[in-house]
Amino acid sequence: MQWLAARRARVGHNASGGISPASPVRSRFDPLPHRLSLRLRSPARPSPSECAKMHLTPAGTIYAPARSTAKALASANTIEHYVGRQVAVAAAILLEALAERSDGALTPATRTRGGDQLAALYGLRCFMIGTWDFDGICREHGKLALRAADVSPSTADRLVDEVLILLHKIVRAAAN
Repeated sequence: MQWLAARRARVGHNASGGISPASPVRSRFDPLPHRLSLRLRSPARPSPSECAKMHLTPAGTIYAPARSTAKALASANTIEHYVGRQVAVAAAILLEALAERSDGALTPATRTRGGDQLAALYGLRCFMIGTWDFDGICREHGKLALRAADVSPSTADRLVDEVLILLHKIVRAAAN
């Protein structure tokens, strides 16, 4: 208890246990001197005359995008395109890691990003393996994503193959 009395004296507590008015130092456990009281009220409701002025859309009216726009959006938002983008990102991280390795040593940030990306691909594989041909989707859409980023066809083939080799090593390690 002596340590508590010494601390209170250091912090600026008076004999009654409160903070002395002249002391600017406070403990985070002391109550605030002026507590704000908040009263919660329900929001004001509009009057019936204001409700009559509001323009409501009939429930039967449906606004849909043009047919060509809907078709383009649907084809770009498929899981195959997502898997292809993930493979392309893993390939880009692999290229970055190779460049760092040729300059000296691989940085921990690149190693972590590569591991996280391969873990994300492994999760996708676990999700899709029972229904889809995951390796075929990776090869086809990964190459398309890399080609869209101006990578040559032979380089895109090799990068996708290397990403799949790493992914298969992870699958084998997880199975054991």
